[in-house]
Amino acid sequence: MLKRRMAISPKARVTPSPPFARSGVDYCGLFNTRISSKAVRTLRKAYVAIFVCMITKAVYIELAEDLASEAFINAYTRFVNRRGPCNHLYSDNGTTFIGADCLMAADLQAWHNKYSQQQLSN
Repeated sequence: MLKRRMAISPKARVTPSPPFARSGVDYCGLFNTRISSKAVRTLRKAYVAIFVCMITKAVYIELAEDLASEAFINAYTRFVNRRGPCNHLYSDNGTTFIGADCLMAADLQAWHNKYSQQQLSN
């Protein structure tokens, strides 16, 4: 008789951690959003960033203005402010995510250098 074995689950999915400490992100959409005032109604294109907890499979949805890296950084900042720090974030190799990673790494490096120099000079 043939015994079937289950596949080994990734470590990120079975190690206990707080909710959203290990998350995955992807974009969906192109949605038309309506911005209206009493005089003018305009339609704008928007996307949705979907964050999924790797442990609990909870879902957090955040609106992104467009596909620019800055829009994703803004959505990620709102996600972290609401749900707490994210230790590991998994995504596909979309240009938005790669660009955001490069921007955040450059900002962190610039901040670290300025901060270190100021602290050492004080």
